[in-house]
Amino acid sequence: MALSRPEDCGLGRLVATLIRPHEPTEMLREAADLLGQRIGHRLFTVLLICANRADTVRVYSDNLDAYPVNRVKRMGVTPWGDQVIRGGETWIGRNDEDIAWAFPDHALIRSLGLASALSVPVVFEGKCLAVLTLHHQAGWYRPEHIPLAQQIAPLLIPDLMLLERAVNTGTAQA
Repeated sequence: MALSRPEDCGLGRLVATLIRPHEPTEMLREAADLLGQRIGHRLFTVLLICANRADTVRVYSDNLDAYPVNRVKRMGVTPWGDQVIRGGETWIGRNDEDIAWAFPDHALIRSLGLASALSVPVVFEGKCLAVLTLHHQAGWYRPEHIPLAQQIAPLLIPDLMLLERAVNTGTAQA
């Protein structure tokens, strides 16, 4: 994968946030903004993967009414989880059928007028630490959206590790 220059794709702002003192959710908000500008989304969430590898905790959402943070989301073993969480592979869902295949809460997703998704694993030391998921109208996401999202994902690792610690110690804030 050829990396773009930071100034070409907006990564400079994300890197600037990373190196100055900030709250972890600020970095996730910056990533959401950048992904929204460059790729597009109508919903952006970040799921932290729990130690049992079957549950997740939502640590970021830009729609808190529909998708509140700091709630355990029981994923169980699913084909989507096998591909994204355990396999570390990016996944594109193009329509309602794909969304229903991947997400147990597909009815809620559909009720928000969303019918496509781009799920990008954040992998650290060979394990999926979290998953970034962007949602939009049917047919929105294409393979050419993947490289930028995959370049952004590792920049979030330090902040996701801080959030993981907060979740594990019970100090995470809603």
